Amino acid sequence: MNSTRLPGKVLSEINGIPLLEYLINRLFTIYNKNEIIVATSAHSPDDFIEEFCVIHKLNCYRGSLNNVAKRMLNAANYYEADAFVRINGDSPLIDPKVIEKEI
Repeated sequence: MNSTRLPGKVLSEINGIPLLEYLINRLFTIYNKNEIIVATSAHSPDDFIEEFCVIHKLNCYRGSLNNVAKRMLNAANYYEADAFVRINGDSPLIDPKVIEKEI
């Protein structure tokens, strides 16, 4: 949410749908809801992302604002993941088949 060029971009709407929702819907084609973790910061502007997750019944982890690698690792450990793939929330057009192939 703290983007300097476009604040709030991850929840910016296109045709009434937030970018994050487009991404989540694409990920649902290869993952079930329990396998998706939205890892955001504990910074107060990211409360909106946590609210989005609560509304959509998604796993949400809050961690470091500046150390994204640590946040991802802590989220994976918290949810006891065997492995994880980092996908930026502002990448709504990523092809799930490419992700699946890379895995």
